[in-house]
Amino acid sequence: MHNDHITTSIPEFIPEIQRNLGRCQSKLAQLGNPRNTLREQRDCMVALASEISRFSTDAIEGIYHNLPVDISARIRGNVQKSLESFRDRMAEDFGGFPQTIPHLLTSRDEHTWRDSILAVPILQSIHEVIRDNRGREFTGEINPHVPRVLWSSYTDPWAARGVELIDEILESLLDSIETLVQEATQDEELQNSTMSWLCNELLTVTTEAANEELARLHDYEENMWSLVPRHDHLRISLYDDAVNEMATSPVGFSGLSPDVATTVQSVQWKNHIKLWLSNNPDVDGVLQTLNHLKAYYEIASEYNSPSMLICSALKADNALCF
Repeated sequence: MHNDHITTSIPEFIPEIQRNLGRCQSKLAQLGNPRNTLREQRDCMVALASEISRFSTDAIEGIYHNLPVDISARIRGNVQKSLESFRDRMAEDFGGFPQTIPHLLTSRDEHTWRDSILAVPILQSIHEVIRDNRGREFTGEINPHVPRVLWSSYTDPWAARGVELIDEILESLLDSIETLVQEATQDEELQNSTMSWLCNELLTVTTEAANEELARLHDYEENMWSLVPRHDHLRISLYDDAVNEMATSPVGFSGLSPDVATTVQSVQWKNHIKLWLSNNPDVDGVLQTLNHLKAYYEIASEYNSPSMLICSALKADNALCF
């Protein structure tokens, strides 16, 4: 009876045994070739490195059709998203300088012009910084360090925003690395070892490089140094725009009565404003300083985008490739 029972039960176990054997063979196949010898271990690492390098290259270049469907694998898209968020936060913190300041002159009476111009908040703050930083310059001149003092006050929050960007991108990279490593090998031991090496060692070095680049960039921005030829041209153009704005304000040439307008040319009115500014160098210096800051900001935004430099400092491709 015992033998008969076993004989009857065996056929029922065969399908289950075959299923379990199939699962074991599948898992064994996923582990790849044996890694008992040094050569086999080296071949395994080369194959793993090639897979991760291929995945990471596509992820960085924005070629996603061969990657896992997990959104974390799309490194380039995630970095772009972080940079856009960084740009929006920077714009919210500091939207730049006003293109023009309307109604600088509230009367045709020259005696009111000083108070009228210096009543504008940004011009008033610049005037205060100029007075607080008087040095060995002659009367009517401006301490050459004033623009840098002003620029530093505007850019102080930028370093903190840059650190936030680096942290955000690094967190995204950690998720990306984990996803790509899991796709490259099913061996949990290899996954853990690879993640440990990439994240704890290589990514640490990359993080330090990014923070050093951020510090260098912030120090560079504080110097307000530019050899871009367009800088001086732009600064002069902005100054002329300010004079034109005063000349075409309601109290300027456009505000004169028709009979007076027929005898007074707009060019003469602009020259009259420039003459007054030359006789009031402290007020003229405030306008010149603002235009210096505006010109540098526009040039720096175009040629030295913080987002671009911080992103390049991360060197994400080096962090993901063996």
